[in-house]
Amino acid sequence: LAPAASSGKAKALTAKIALHRQPAWHPGGKEIVFSSNRADGKSFDLWSIDVEGKCLKRLTDAPGDETMPSFSRDGAKIAFASTHSGRNQVYEMAYAPPPSCSNESP
Repeated sequence: LAPAASSGKAKALTAKIALHRQPAWHPGGKEIVFSSNRADGKSFDLWSIDVEGKCLKRLTDAPGDETMPSFSRDGAKIAFASTHSGRNQVYEMAYAPPPSCSNESP
């Protein structure tokens, strides 16, 4: 799999059987935040991973779904949609790059 105008190959960053979707690049270019149901196979949370696919971190853990992450221009905040209040609302939270990698497999 590779973009039509690219000579490079696409590389999978996640391997766990789950839905991984709606990736958003951090403005610094070193991390990607995405929505996934990888924790329980049901609800969607936000996760970050480095561009090498080595440093995975769960960013949210709330009832309902967190989806559609988008970074502020400076990368300090993430806006996202969440249903944890019972209705689909837009939220924002601070973002800090993961200080260390988790032991969880991407």
